[in-house]
Amino acid sequence: MSAPTFNDATDEEQYLDLRSHLKNLGADISEENSEAGYLADLQDVINVCDFCFREANEADAECTLNSIVSLLIMVPQTESEPLVNLFCEKLTRAPSLKMGCVAFKVLQNLFAGIGEHSPLCYDVYFNLTRVAGQTDNVGLIFKDIDKLKSWLTEMKIPTEKTQRLLRLLHEVLVESKQSDMAAKVMIELLGTYTEDNASQARDDAHKCIVTSLGDPNAFLLDNLLVLKPMAETQKEIPFSVIESELQIKPEEVESFIIEVLRTKLARAKVDQLQQRVLNDRKCCMMVNSRFSDV
Repeated sequence: MSAPTFNDATDEEQYLDLRSHLKNLGADISEENSEAGYLADLQDVINVCDFCFREANEADAECTLNSIVSLLIMVPQTESEPLVNLFCEKLTRAPSLKMGCVAFKVLQNLFAGIGEHSPLCYDVYFNLTRVAGQTDNVGLIFKDIDKLKSWLTEMKIPTEKTQRLLRLLHEVLVESKQSDMAAKVMIELLGTYTEDNASQARDDAHKCIVTSLGDPNAFLLDNLLVLKPMAETQKEIPFSVIESELQIKPEEVESFIIEVLRTKLARAKVDQLQQRVLNDRKCCMMVNSRFSDV
């Protein structure tokens, strides 16, 4: 069964057609519009919109989902936030790569429809990034960390939300094997911390180091000493912390440290008596050699 087209239909007719079509796909939804009004209709449709992923082909699924987008962007933004977030969440659950690509295109349309200066654009872009990671399309939505930073600043996105997006973007870029860009994003993320909350950056700094250890082109970069989170790495590191963080056995800790030191990616002294590692310089942060100009 082909997805219906809605171009010449009224909103009420579109909701009726969507209800009927989604019910035919197996959704538990009434075929009659709600007496509570169009917001209730849209809520009902979005609640089961993931049944579109059962379409026989991607084109039909995309057509139906884009019909929902056309209705969603007409809702006043003061009322649409929960609906937009619900719709985005549904699209992040595509069951296959092909349907994931459909979800990616639909989210792109939603982002364009609400506008990049809408208060809702951050939430849409965040979920678009999630789906980009699932479909290996991150290159289509992110190319320049400076432009992203400028946009986040212009939109006055809170620091916590900025960190959340950068953290996700770093993960997606690492998965896509774009280590150069991932490192730039991580540097930006670590730069969002201050002296007051630098201790909270521990997990992010740890991810950065672990990622860099997997890059054969990594080396020490003194310019990163200005980052507050890196100052947190200046403390001595007990063997127990290494054991816990890396989930290795106690007897494996010392051999691991020796292997790291042999790579010359870090400089440190090992205090076997006190069972600890003492940094031999201010920072043992590693990044890709292509960022020597950062």
